[in-house]
Amino acid sequence: MPFEWHEIAALCAPTPFFNWMGQKDPIFPHWEFIAKASLEISHLYSFLDKEDHYVGWMGSAGHDFPEAVRKASYQFLQKWLG
Repeated sequence: MPFEWHEIAALCAPTPFFNWMGQKDPIFPHWEFIAKASLEISHLYSFLDKEDHYVGWMGSAGHDFPEAVRKASYQFLQKWLG
């Protein structure tokens, strides 16, 4: 079912938001749309002057949580939940 992911994700703004996506994800195979949506969300956070509140990472993995991404997400959580 197609939907405007960036409009749904925009509801989080300006709450801190860490987003990871893998290009080989069999559950969400259309990564190009998600990458464009991530860019839109990034622009929204910039517009709200909250650039540091959004982190969008994309990698070549599947639907997993690689160690480097996991560590970065934990650091992000530590920053905002302190």
